[in-house]
Amino acid sequence: MIPWLLVVFRSELTLAWLPGDIGPGFTLAGELFEQVRDDDLSAFYDRLYSPHGMMVGVQVTPIVMPDLAKELLALPYVRDAKGGKQVQIMFDYGALRTELREEVDQAFGGRIYRSLTSEIAISFDTYFLEEAERKQVARLRVNWVTVTPIDS
Repeated sequence: MIPWLLVVFRSELTLAWLPGDIGPGFTLAGELFEQVRDDDLSAFYDRLYSPHGMMVGVQVTPIVMPDLAKELLALPYVRDAKGGKQVQIMFDYGALRTELREEVDQAFGGRIYRSLTSEIAISFDTYFLEEAERKQVARLRVNWVTVTPIDS
């Protein structure tokens, strides 16, 4: 089974591997995150590559929260794309200053969550990533967390 990836937008890039779609909400360290809209088509996702061919991030085109970029641009690993219509989540901070190549995957789905303290998180299926790219993500030195689905 191909895992899903959860990105929690905090000052440090925060990630979690998920066994699949965790549904309408989850808790992280006692904090409740609930889905922004009851819809499993929240955004489109595309891989981002450095000029040397290494995957360095994911570009998100939100459907559910069109102003997502405005809320996240202050984070050091987030970059605006296409005038705020897309947001780029950079796994490699050095790539923030690099011209990137976008792989037009048009992967879609996922969910967008918000906590009671207004933190935002997104989850998406990683079926569009190559196995080597999933392993590359797993080796990232970021804040890895475990979450609990609210249906459990």
